[in-house]
Amino acid sequence: MRGCNLGNWLLIEPWMFGIFDDALRDQHTFVSILRERFGDARAHELMELHRAGWVTARDMEMIRSFGLELVRLPFHYALLEGDEAFTLRDDAFRWLDAGVEMAHGAGLRVVLDMHGVPGGQSVDAPTGRLGVNTLWDDARAQRRTAWLWARIAERYRDHAAVVGYDIINEPYGDFASDHHDTLIGIVGFVHDAIREVDRDTVIYAPGTLRGVGFYGDPAARGWHNTGLTDHFYPGIFAGETPSLAAHSIFWGTEGAEVAALVERTGAPFLLGEFNPVFERSGGAAMLRAWFERADALGWHTTMWSYKLLRPLGSSFEDAWGLVTNAEPVSIDPRTSSEAEIEAAFVGWADMPLGVDAGRRAMIGGWSEVPDLIRALPLPGDAAGAHAARVDAVAVGDSPIAKAWSDSGGAVTLLGGGSDLWGTHDGLALLPMRHGAGGGERGASCVLEAFDAMHRHAKAGVMLRGGTDAGDAHVTVHAMPDGRLLAAWRGEAGGLTHERVLGIGAFPVGLRLAPIEGGVMVGVTRDDGAWVEHRLDVVAPGGADALAAVFVMSHLGGVAAAARFSGLGDAGEGVGGVVAQRGTIDGATALDARMWQLGDGFVHPGDFPASGDTGRCGDEVLEARLDAVVGDGVISAQAALVAGGTSGGWWRFEVWAQVDEGEAGGALGKIEMRVDGEVDGLGVTLGSAAHAIEEVASDGAWSRLRVDGPAFDAARSVHLEIKDAGSGAGRLRFCGAQIGLRPSLGRDACVD
Repeated sequence: MRGCNLGNWLLIEPWMFGIFDDALRDQHTFVSILRERFGDARAHELMELHRAGWVTARDMEMIRSFGLELVRLPFHYALLEGDEAFTLRDDAFRWLDAGVEMAHGAGLRVVLDMHGVPGGQSVDAPTGRLGVNTLWDDARAQRRTAWLWARIAERYRDHAAVVGYDIINEPYGDFASDHHDTLIGIVGFVHDAIREVDRDTVIYAPGTLRGVGFYGDPAARGWHNTGLTDHFYPGIFAGETPSLAAHSIFWGTEGAEVAALVERTGAPFLLGEFNPVFERSGGAAMLRAWFERADALGWHTTMWSYKLLRPLGSSFEDAWGLVTNAEPVSIDPRTSSEAEIEAAFVGWADMPLGVDAGRRAMIGGWSEVPDLIRALPLPGDAAGAHAARVDAVAVGDSPIAKAWSDSGGAVTLLGGGSDLWGTHDGLALLPMRHGAGGGERGASCVLEAFDAMHRHAKAGVMLRGGTDAGDAHVTVHAMPDGRLLAAWRGEAGGLTHERVLGIGAFPVGLRLAPIEGGVMVGVTRDDGAWVEHRLDVVAPGGADALAAVFVMSHLGGVAAAARFSGLGDAGEGVGGVVAQRGTIDGATALDARMWQLGDGFVHPGDFPASGDTGRCGDEVLEARLDAVVGDGVISAQAALVAGGTSGGWWRFEVWAQVDEGEAGGALGKIEMRVDGEVDGLGVTLGSAAHAIEEVASDGAWSRLRVDGPAFDAARSVHLEIKDAGSGAGRLRFCGAQIGLRPSLGRDACVD
């Protein structure tokens, strides 16, 4: 079944009223302001007026007109629970009953979603109150949650419209701690409470920021008729411009992983929230493509969300909703009068609605989806040629740990795994050395190349207390975009910490050298010189301690690949490693004559001939950071004539350098973007953002890159400098090129 969420109805999210203010982000603050201004009784009356008008039978019929069959109904637990725990309010089921009956009358099915649970399940605003996150350690809150779900199940177990219980929305905790074991226990506790009164209605176990794979097969846990649910917003909350690449990568990695789990277990799956939102990442056509892919996999889907307000009304560019107000509306509990608030709340019921006709036509099937958006190709990977298999070790939840060495002594390591973070890791490692005292000798390597599909994948070298998921470690590693980081977990089971060291280019030397009271972390610059950083953490020791290279895909069962050479002790070093500035296969060089420059970009002088990337002493472009005022943007754009690589993936890369004398420590970011056209629709094919403070300086260079699909749809590439604040000085760019994405021959699936 395809459907949508009834957001902002029984749990308010102020941004859906058009209020974008960090001082007013949650329902608790919204209602507290009403109480402070008008008293408790009047605040309650006003909230009841909102609930009576925001969703009515008219809205249910409108949802049906989009060809949808299902609604997910988010609610806050306090609508049901009385002033005392384990008691129900006198009017506990007033609004849930109303929602279920209106949906039933329109021929819609309902999934009930406890969006905010007793104690709070994360520090985020959708729980109803920011910062309240005690469910994990509060056994009483856990019992209250289970007790409330049993009461809900008693009421709706035989209702024809209610098809599922989404028991805890987004249990993300503090966005860092690993609560998986606790969550499994809570879900089992709630499951048992529901099954005492309702044997059949589907229960959905919720995903975390690490997905749903940690549950395994729900049936194997003794959970009857229990499915899985998760929320996906690729490219939206990653700090970069949304693009087709983000959706393509999702469906080839995380989406494929979930599909494999669902197929293997037979568990029902609810895609409880998703929305491509942005026109430049496909808009309505991408939304339809998501529905189609989910249909093909047998998933149920509820996009976020049905309705929200826009101050000027009837604007559907970059839309989070299917309908909005047709006429201007403004409501703010801090500044609107009591009469204005009441009039607005009463007016929801017959407010003229603006309908997103484009999304209705796409969802309903009356418009065609462009082939590129429907297909969303992934990068092709050639099969790797390896001389000999060597033993690799899977740590934590990584189902993949494979390695080969070649005749030159280089090693290619394939690994899955969820992360190197929090209190437990999931990764693949190749030990260089075991044994007590081994950490005293440190470790070093050259990371020659790194091929991964998730922006948070990691590859590097580590000193580790052992091969348990929670072991202490000290690590220096790279991410696929070239960012270099140090990370450490000081004791087994402790939290992981990290420090950004800069942006590098492969090959890059990595080194860990224990010193008195700490570890010296080394990375090589583009010119081969070593840069050292001290960490005040002791290298792990003990009989199980090891030095190893590692790789982690951040995608569980989908592999990332890294090629290493020069494996050895820190004292052996790896020599001067110089990143090569060769061209990408089939590359088009973008010299200064191809760029259209906005204010703040300049041509500094003479340039290499077209097609010659040269050395980076020959600047192609300079950007003056003092031209970026506040949240402003300065931009350079180069037009492309692409062709001959339909369905392939490309890489756009450029070398960058900060003038340290004038721009050291500048805030802001460099965004790289490739724009194109798909059946007349302007889209962003791929984008990446790099912090200015991470870019090399003092004569060194950083190679910045972005990948994306469908090279022959590309029309232009962009360099944009954003949010530089009061930064001064210059950024230099050279060696810009776009060509076919290289590959290490990464395996796509588990043996």
